[in-house]
Amino acid sequence: MINIVLLILFSGISLAQNFDTIAESDINQSKIAQYVYLEEDKVYDVEIIVFAYKFAALPNHLTYTNTPFFDEANAYVLAEKPDNFLVIKDETVKPENDEFTIEIDEKKSTKQALVWFEHHKSHFNLTTIWEKLLKQENIIPLIHRAWRQPETAFEKPQYVKLTSSTYKESEITNITVDTMVTPLDLEVTTEGEVIENTEPELPDYSITGKVALSKGRFLHFGHKINLVRSYLVDEEYKSMVFSLTERKQLYPNELNYFDSPWFGSIVKITEVTGDTINETQHENDSNTIMPNTLP
Repeated sequence: MINIVLLILFSGISLAQNFDTIAESDINQSKIAQYVYLEEDKVYDVEIIVFAYKFAALPNHLTYTNTPFFDEANAYVLAEKPDNFLVIKDETVKPENDEFTIEIDEKKSTKQALVWFEHHKSHFNLTTIWEKLLKQENIIPLIHRAWRQPETAFEKPQYVKLTSSTYKESEITNITVDTMVTPLDLEVTTEGEVIENTEPELPDYSITGKVALSKGRFLHFGHKINLVRSYLVDEEYKSMVFSLTERKQLYPNELNYFDSPWFGSIVKITEVTGDTINETQHENDSNTIMPNTLP
């Protein structure tokens, strides 16, 4: 399946804690943006496209066992950047001549980056890829999101909530989502406990779950997301639930592919250096993405 996506993407295109907190809310509620010192924390822009294979055959409903929904209780829900906050700020103050003034080490950076906020779609890098996927009959692009965050611990990554409802379904032109499926007859596993499923009815091609960028020795990106597919049996709509759990090492400024038989994702991360104080957006992907090679 991934070969199909690669051909679609590259045809005709040259692809090349010490927090200064503003405010924050409880986990699984809206995460309010905050500043971190770039000298102490690496900061990245994360951009992800989630897509499904439209003609992927569903397994036999009599033998297939739905995967459980992933617990989203520890996932951040991000909002767009507050208008009155700079994305990069520098609090360096040059002191007046004073015999009692102690000189500050000029090598020490005081630049701070705003983190944990959602990028507006006008700042996306992978728009060309998204638009190209929209034109494909066999691919259904479901989610396109981007945000800024600090690196988090590999052993305990901070997840960001990822659902298809965060992207306007009206902008998805090649599928319909007006048919609601029946409630999912599943149990949800959370930290070793099995609880009753309270998920609402979900339309066909719904995405739920979370993703995380983390750093141990190397950078890694991990998925815990579900795809809901509906099917008709005995004149009644039922649900199949698939999962993507891949976690692997990645490098900044490269396209990274995560795949399963039914859906996958394309991820790009970009390190925020703070070289441009009023840094608000990046170059479009058409001049910065990878060559036509398999990852």
